[in-house]
Amino acid sequence: MKIKQYNEGNYSFISVSNNLGFSITLCDLGASIYSIIFNNKEMTFMPLELSDFFKDNIYHGKTIGRTPNRIKGNKVAIDNKEYYLENNEGVNTLHGGLHGLSTKVFDYEIEEGDDFVNVVFHYMFKDLEDGLPGNTPIQVIYTVYEEKEEVKIEFFAKTDKKTLLALTNHSYFNLGEKDLSTLSLRIKASSYLEVNPSDLLAICQKPVQKCLNFNEFKQITIDIDDPYLLNSKTNGYDHHFYFNEVNPSLNQVSLKSKDIELDIFTDYSGVQIYSDNYEDFKGRGTPELRRRSIAIEPQESHLDLQYLNKDELYHHFIIYRFRRVA
Repeated sequence: MKIKQYNEGNYSFISVSNNLGFSITLCDLGASIYSIIFNNKEMTFMPLELSDFFKDNIYHGKTIGRTPNRIKGNKVAIDNKEYYLENNEGVNTLHGGLHGLSTKVFDYEIEEGDDFVNVVFHYMFKDLEDGLPGNTPIQVIYTVYEEKEEVKIEFFAKTDKKTLLALTNHSYFNLGEKDLSTLSLRIKASSYLEVNPSDLLAICQKPVQKCLNFNEFKQITIDIDDPYLLNSKTNGYDHHFYFNEVNPSLNQVSLKSKDIELDIFTDYSGVQIYSDNYEDFKGRGTPELRRRSIAIEPQESHLDLQYLNKDELYHHFIIYRFRRVA
């Protein structure tokens, strides 16, 4: 295994490569994935300019939380006490607010085994640091294996007061393609979370309709301009899907190009999909400004708030496994 460490500005990068040619570059900002190389192609989508990656409102590849997605209003009640949140999307809180995990610089250490490398990131949320209760140490571990073309992410946490906690990674994938038109998606989910079309807040769980049905591989852009999607602030796909069963051994989500497939395994109960619907920064490898990649974020449903009780262990995992297809 080859390990390289370097700095860009105030941030540290760690690159790990195995003898199969698979490599991943991580960053201490947001305990993030900056790059994944497989089959001599870049699998993830990132800003062309490094300075854009460092911006607080850019979630690409980063750990988000304390909770992903949207929380209504500026306060929550925990054990009958009100706590005030940081709003960063109108009156609502998105991905942990103005100073969520994606904006934090993590400490890290590298653990080398006989056939694997762990990069272990640490961050301590102090009590009320982001408006929420509890001193809450967060640990994000990336594992790269010598003989596998995959990366495993594990999320750990504990707290000394009941708090909100739900973690995930916000990587965007394009499998080396220039836009979504050549990518197909499969999600083992027969229901989704309907959202309010004006503010995207959760409403209720519903069976998937045609434009949201990815139970079999479907080209992502075939139904992306369906009126149900366009007549909403989603402006494409920005939906949570409930897996048909919670089974860590299943490839719950698969993304495929003409020659590469990404299979995603997780013990979370669902996944948020976002199809890069609005014009944004210039990105690597494409002249397009939207619909260049798809964010795949395994997580729990945000229909209900996700709590972590005092002294309870939080532990979830995500595996991104890559393979060549004919």
